[in-house]
Amino acid sequence: MPWSGSPIGSTPFGLAAPVAAPLPATDGPALSRYINPGSGDYEIDTAKGQLRRMPITRQRVLLIAHTEFGSSTARRNLGIQRPAKMDEAFDVRIRSAVRRAFRQLTDVERAITIDQIGVKASGGRAAVLIEYADHTLPPDERDQTLSLLL
Repeated sequence: MPWSGSPIGSTPFGLAAPVAAPLPATDGPALSRYINPGSGDYEIDTAKGQLRRMPITRQRVLLIAHTEFGSSTARRNLGIQRPAKMDEAFDVRIRSAVRRAFRQLTDVERAITIDQIGVKASGGRAAVLIEYADHTLPPDERDQTLSLLL
């Protein structure tokens, strides 16, 4: 079979104007896709016509906090290992599990410091509030809060 010399093959694919892809965000520091903490979905900024953005470290914190320890096939040690039962030592175990989950960001990279971990257990459920400082952001934007429902 003779070669046509066409860079896209031997048959035409039709004529049309290419559709423009959304432009990447250019304002501020390096950003990643925004993840809605409630739904876990990416969101689109309708005003700009592109995916919403969030700081990379904030996205990493959110992904670590919402991943069950051992559930990731790519990184088995990613996530928080939730205690099996809620007893008198639950608060201590969950605080320890949160600190262990964020060890890469706190001890190795020193990208964040965890200021406080609040735990409120009631009726078989627990609310965990993590207050941290993101050192990759400007000083006036560093204080961050993340809440989890276990």
